[in-house]
This record gives sequence, structure tokens and C-alpha cells, in this order.
Amino acid sequence: MYVLYENSGAEDKRLVVDDDEPHGTNMLRRSPRRDRYRAMVTEFIEEHARG
Repeated sequence: MYVLYENSGAEDKRLVVDDDEPHGTNMLRRSPRRDRYRAMVTEFIEEHARG
């Protein structure tokens, strides 16, 4: 079920699963919790941005 996640070579990765929500980018666009999900993505990027 989580083949892509399990096979990712990334050392730090996060998987967010919410069975009651849309999947993929729709979690960021159509979910009632989209603000929460967007904040999670932004935080992850900021933690890992180089520069």
C-alpha cells in the first residue's frame, strides 16, 4: 500500500494518511483540513531547505 514511501531513499520522510480525506494534492486543495496540511508541507520544506 505504501510502496512509494517505503522505497523512497530519503532519510527523513513523512507520510500523512487520513482515510476520511482526499488523497494526493487534493489534500492541499479540497480538504476541509487543507490549511493544516499546507502548514505541514511548508514546515517540512523549511526544515530541509538549503541556503
